[in-house]
Amino acid sequence: MKRALALLLAVGAVGCSRSQLDTASPNDGDGAAVADSRPRERPDSGIQPIDGSLADADKSGCDDASVSSGLVVSMEGDLARYVPSSGFTTLGAIGCSLQYHSPGSMAVARDGGAFVFYELSTLVAGHAPPTEIARVDPISLACDFTSYTGPSDERIGMGFTANGLGPTETLYTIDTDGGLSTLDTAKFEKSLVGNVDFLGEIAGGGDGRLFTFFSPDDAPGSAIAELDKTTGKVIALDHLFDLPTGSAWAFFRVGAFFFLFTDDGKGGSTVSSYDLTKKVLDLHVDSYPGRIVGAGASSCASP
Repeated sequence: MKRALALLLAVGAVGCSRSQLDTASPNDGDGAAVADSRPRERPDSGIQPIDGSLADADKSGCDDASVSSGLVVSMEGDLARYVPSSGFTTLGAIGCSLQYHSPGSMAVARDGGAFVFYELSTLVAGHAPPTEIARVDPISLACDFTSYTGPSDERIGMGFTANGLGPTETLYTIDTDGGLSTLDTAKFEKSLVGNVDFLGEIAGGGDGRLFTFFSPDDAPGSAIAELDKTTGKVIALDHLFDLPTGSAWAFFRVGAFFFLFTDDGKGGSTVSSYDLTKKVLDLHVDSYPGRIVGAGASSCASP
């Protein structure tokens, strides 16, 4: 997800080894270390680790593709499907055309349709075109811009999560003004939920939980936090100390796993996975030639 305007893009390389959340961890018997079930936190943070248990969500209306995969969009406007067991399948270039904009985030609805946020990517002299959100059909790649418009300097993270255990769902956003909001997908109007002090991407699930992936100001690497959907407050947090986000990052959730897409510093992205139940981070399990700035999976995909 997030990156500055095109003129400001710059990022260092990230590491490339299996990582744990704690410096000392038990062995799982196959030579791979397993993280402690209570990951390290910032000193005196007072925030608990994320609960790794799973609930039984309503799977009505779900199809096999939605249950086992997610979509990613690159800064260049290419859409791909990522299946954890087999990798990426390129779907093609999205049929949207904006002279000064490029994708900056994406959310995937329960039916598999995508909503792509278009942010200003090129400095414009004399005027400041607004940001926009488009509906994208992942099969035909057809693009339909919604009525949403935002300020030209807006950057957001976005994602759906179920209401209760489903099957209905709500689209949430985190924006540069530091607000967690819901976004009505009929009128495309935001309703502020609460304030947050970071800009992160969003992933949800069929269990109605809401997570964000971001780069903390006061700790190395990155973090996944669970948010209270009624206040925006961080209620639990797992640090991923060995996984910097770089200037572009995104994630989605399938089952007990988060799949994390981060800048490789060379114009592409790497994929890492985080097992929420076992608290194990696998770094760089896959790669993608484009800079992934948005990702999403249907609420059918988890838990």
